[in-house]
Amino acid sequence: MKKSLALSLLAAALGYFAFPLHADENYWQQFVHYKMEVKLDPATHTLSGTSAILYRNNSPQTLDKIYMYLYPNAFRDNQTIRAKEAAQFFVKNLQTQEAAGWIDINQFRWVGENTDGNPVNAFKVDDSILEAALPKPLKPGEAIRFELAFTLKVREFQDRSGYRGTQYDFAQWYPRCACTMKKAGTRSRCTFSASSMASSARLT
Repeated sequence: MKKSLALSLLAAALGYFAFPLHADENYWQQFVHYKMEVKLDPATHTLSGTSAILYRNNSPQTLDKIYMYLYPNAFRDNQTIRAKEAAQFFVKNLQTQEAAGWIDINQFRWVGENTDGNPVNAFKVDDSILEAALPKPLKPGEAIRFELAFTLKVREFQDRSGYRGTQYDFAQWYPRCACTMKKAGTRSRCTFSASSMASSARLT
């Protein structure tokens, strides 16, 4: 039986885009709003969904690309960046391939204004990072909308996320825009932390 869920997320309200601890008149952070519809199929341990995203460039720079985190891909197999880092500490990323999980982007398209008549655009995925070239440069203060469809293969429970029996726990499960803010990097992959074996994923 499939179960449906509609979600609306304001990224700036989440920890991903945290507010500064002290006032800084030169501080800025990007604005991202997600509206998602997802369906979970427990029989196949898959979640399919669509995401409509509004991205506003609050930075002082003109952007020509957008990056997104695809953290579930860190558990696709034992050849991911996370898996290779874990192996250095004699830890296996996946005990069996049946325990694997990943996320596939089935569709990616720009919509609305600032698309320069180019509603569909190619993208590329490198491990747990998606990179997409903007249809035209996004100047400071400008916004763009895009939509994507995705399929998440839910992994066996590991590192706060996955299924165990009939219970499903989700963490870092949906495609989200990489954090871009003053004094912060623009993107990073899901890596392995040797300091905590019980919770071995450290998202940096």
